[in-house]
Amino acid sequence: MNSSNKLPRLEELWTTTELPCIACAKLIGNDALIRTFCPIRRSSVAAPLRCSRTITGTSWNLFFYDRHQSCLPPHVNLISVSHVWDPAVSKAHHQGISTPSEEQSRVVQYIFKSLECIIDGLSTNIDDNTEIWYDYVCVPQWNDERKEKIMRIIPDIFQNSSFVLVHLDDVSVEAVSLLREGNTTKRRISGITQICNAR
Repeated sequence: MNSSNKLPRLEELWTTTELPCIACAKLIGNDALIRTFCPIRRSSVAAPLRCSRTITGTSWNLFFYDRHQSCLPPHVNLISVSHVWDPAVSKAHHQGISTPSEEQSRVVQYIFKSLECIIDGLSTNIDDNTEIWYDYVCVPQWNDERKEKIMRIIPDIFQNSSFVLVHLDDVSVEAVSLLREGNTTKRRISGITQICNAR
């Protein structure tokens, strides 16, 4: 991961103030927040005209959009990421802002390393209309009121996505290969077993 630009603190990612919608300019207020981001390679000169926030601490520039659910444009190629939470991230989530700063820093590094791997894997599917929803960075985890409203609409987010990526960072390439391409039933079952026994 490129560290020439500073990544945000966990507190910046997981808390929010009152937010305006990038589409209609009205405050998000009591509605559910839909926060997505558009990844553009740092080597590219392209950039959106407007966004809610930019994070540049990886090999991708991440342009974030805060919107009401009803303001998500229909032309957006939305990719949602489903995953199992890493234990260290989960621990920081439950500890809240009392999480020690060194621990917060490690969690931020993990989140953005994971995010960078996901984007690299998706790179052939990303175009100018692509936006990604990934709860590690799109849900203010330390704002319970805001988070609860988002949790209620997660089925809608997944349903309205072009596709949902299931990110299994603890499943080996070998296990997936056995599942998909095993030349005997025994080898395919071995792949399934390895995946089911993952964290």
